[in-house]
Amino acid sequence: MKSAHFTKKALSLFLSLLMVLTLLPVMGFVFTPRAQAYGTYTKNYTTEYYYASGTTFIEALCVGYDSSSASTVRNQMTEAGWTPVSNFLDMMQSWSGTKNIYVGYKTTTNPANALTDIEFFDSDDAHSNYDWHGKNSGWANKNTGTDTCNGTSATGVKDKTTGIVFFRAGGSPMTAYSRDGIVDFLMGMGSGYGYEYLCATKNRSAGAAITAVDCFSGTSSGWTMATCLARGCTAHSSAHGHSTRYVGYKRLTVTVDSAALRSNYTTALNRYNESNYSAKYTSASRTVLQNALTTAEGILSDLNDGYTTSNQTAINNAATALSSAVSGLTLNTYTVTFKGYTSGTTVGTLKTQTVNWGANATAPTAARTSDAANHYTFSSWTGTYTNVTANQTVTANYTTAAHTYGNYTSNGNGQTATHKRTCTVCGYAQTATHTWNAGSVTTQPTCTGTGVKTFTCTAAGCGATYTASVSAKGHTPTEIAAKAATCLAAGNNKYYKCTTCNKYFTTSACTTETTVAAQTIAQLSHSYTGAIKNDGNGVNGTHSFKCVNGCNQYGGAVTHTWNGGSVTTQPTCTGTGVKTFTCTVSGCGATYIETVNAKGHTMQEIPAKAATCLAAGNNKYYKCTTCNKYYTTGDGTTETTVAAQTIAQKSHSYTGEVKNNENGTHSFKCVNGCNEYGGTVDCDYDTEVTPATCLEDGFTTYTCKVCGYTYTDNVTIKLGHDYTVYLAEVTPATCLANATATYKCERCAETTVKEVP
Repeated sequence: MKSAHFTKKALSLFLSLLMVLTLLPVMGFVFTPRAQAYGTYTKNYTTEYYYASGTTFIEALCVGYDSSSASTVRNQMTEAGWTPVSNFLDMMQSWSGTKNIYVGYKTTTNPANALTDIEFFDSDDAHSNYDWHGKNSGWANKNTGTDTCNGTSATGVKDKTTGIVFFRAGGSPMTAYSRDGIVDFLMGMGSGYGYEYLCATKNRSAGAAITAVDCFSGTSSGWTMATCLARGCTAHSSAHGHSTRYVGYKRLTVTVDSAALRSNYTTALNRYNESNYSAKYTSASRTVLQNALTTAEGILSDLNDGYTTSNQTAINNAATALSSAVSGLTLNTYTVTFKGYTSGTTVGTLKTQTVNWGANATAPTAARTSDAANHYTFSSWTGTYTNVTANQTVTANYTTAAHTYGNYTSNGNGQTATHKRTCTVCGYAQTATHTWNAGSVTTQPTCTGTGVKTFTCTAAGCGATYTASVSAKGHTPTEIAAKAATCLAAGNNKYYKCTTCNKYFTTSACTTETTVAAQTIAQLSHSYTGAIKNDGNGVNGTHSFKCVNGCNQYGGAVTHTWNGGSVTTQPTCTGTGVKTFTCTVSGCGATYIETVNAKGHTMQEIPAKAATCLAAGNNKYYKCTTCNKYYTTGDGTTETTVAAQTIAQKSHSYTGEVKNNENGTHSFKCVNGCNEYGGTVDCDYDTEVTPATCLEDGFTTYTCKVCGYTYTDNVTIKLGHDYTVYLAEVTPATCLANATATYKCERCAETTVKEVP
């Protein structure tokens, strides 16, 4: 079963590789072959079982006996490659001796090769009359076959067809057993007495594969047992000392339900086997379906013999994956490209449409088009665009006819304009450029105005025109130089006179006309707005200004205008400052000053702080927040420095309380502010000896005199009792027991009873 499954997977891998390497162009698309052919699987057994990978099953049984030694049976069984069970069956007969019976087994990891049922029992009836507990429908009669039971002399393989070997220690070798069918064996316990029977089957309908087997007497929890007590032989068993013996076995118990998986597998396989499968569905959704089919097939193939290593969760997941893969199959899309005339006879794409597999595309409207000679009218399509199953190109067909033109008309006046004529059928317009004559001046130019030259198209019936400018003659200006007006005489602006047209202009370009009067500048009055002159400093001083209109005299004297002043010399805590006021009139620069009072100290107390082992300290002193100087007193009479008032940081002083370090040392707390422990020293111990007794070990206790740390050492082993003294009379010996006497320990008075040699 497992090797066949591996072969199918190897074939699947080969076909998958072939699919990737083989690309066949078919009808405009790439057809991808199926990855593999999946099988169909029938549920062969009503009940299907789960087993963990690597589980071992009982494949064959071996039964042996020896009258004198169970170990002889066990050793011979082991040497032959069988595994003995943990217990052996002791069958004692007062007239025929002990029969030491061992059951051995061989295992397989394939549940299809496992035993499925076992029967073990004894009977006083002749073995030829036994009917297998009425199980003739499922079990063969014990005498059926080529090797029948042989009474008390049975020593070899009893039935070669079903997986049980029987032997007597020292007898025939254990070399044969079978893998299927039915077996029985008989071991006689004496002429006409106590026949032992064992039969087994591998018939799948008998039950689930057996995973373990053992022999024992009485009952055992967790095992399925068949009693070996004979049917209706209670008196015989009691009279001959038979005990109740069992061969027990365990089967697989965990079942699985593959109904949903099988149903979903059939549905998915039907989709996979559709004739248009590869072309119809997308590669991604086909991959999902095929992966789900491969997983499901592995489980169903494994279930052919009714057993699987896939648990119910894995089976359910595989069923769900199949259902999701089927519902997730996505139709492939294909492109339909409609080709036709796009500019005259130029072929281009009129429309591109994407449609699902099997759907219809919608054809576009193929408009009539033209070139310089003809016009083209759509007539039909060549190609398929319904029930699309591959990429398609559909081409438009056209009828051809020459243009029929009317007269030319002008498209508009202008040098670069055109005239045209139009096809009376399709409206195609044929255009051409105008043909112009040499032109004539229709408006003469002046100094400032351009003239006009008109050109006319010589093509008959067109009548289009265009005009060109004739450049103006231009002025011939003469400059009249500028002269400034002063408080002493009038002046004028610079201006120009054209000697052609005798007009006056403000610029040499002669763009703005003017008059002589308009350019004259009247004589000025005095304007004392020039440079300022300081007539003298002081609160009541004045300043005057120069005339800017040509005479350069000073006048218009006024008093200074003072600003709010600014401190030019800052006052200190003990010294006065200076405040300077300046005339705000630009260019004057006059000033006067006033005195600014001293500020006085603003003292901040720095409180005293004791020095510790963590930081330095300081004496009390003062800081002026105005001048940032330090003083010994708050009145600011004696200056000092921060360094002069600093008290140096202290060192650690480990003189405080003691701490036990529990490692044979102790340390002390620092009293200079940090509270850390230091000054670690070894403990100084007192000792106390506890001697050993008969029942307790002795030891020495060590206790530190300073911190109280304690530990024990120098252990001496307990002495034990020393029984050397009789405390009572001797109890005399008997045939079966030695004499005894009571002894007392000489150290602790404990007593005991001992044998007297």
